Amino acid sequence: MVKNKKFVKAQKKSSYIDKWAETMTKHGISLKTKKRNPWRFVNFRGPKGGESYGAIDLLAVRRKNVKYQTKSNLLEIILIQVKGSAKNPEWPKPEDVRRMKSAKKSCNAKHLVLVRYTYKKEKQYYYLTKGNKWMESSIEKLFS
Repeated sequence: MVKNKKFVKAQKKSSYIDKWAETMTKHGISLKTKKRNPWRFVNFRGPKGGESYGAIDLLAVRRKNVKYQTKSNLLEIILIQVKGSAKNPEWPKPEDVRRMKSAKKSCNAKHLVLVRYTYKKEKQYYYLTKGNKWMESSIEKLFS
């Protein structure tokens, strides 16, 4: 079976944009947040570096600084889903939102964040409210 050249080209471009969206998300968060206590990132890619089946794409973790304590073992965790596209990134499906809420509950995460990345144009950051609505926010508010 010979694949259509246009299909293969579109597939490669989609994979490239997906990886680039993840890289730009990490870069944007690192630039806008505190340097003393930086966020560390864990990505969940498939075995060959492609997208995995899970709803969570990135996990941002940092040690929580507690006032009047010299040593802290508490962690702040934020779960991130990255949607990247050349024109208009899609919104998560209700099934994905349900799975993300379950993951948030299981690891006691601070926020569920959606990053919609339009290739070479913009990044939009949203967080999930209790009413299952995505509210736009800034990096500074989400990752402070």
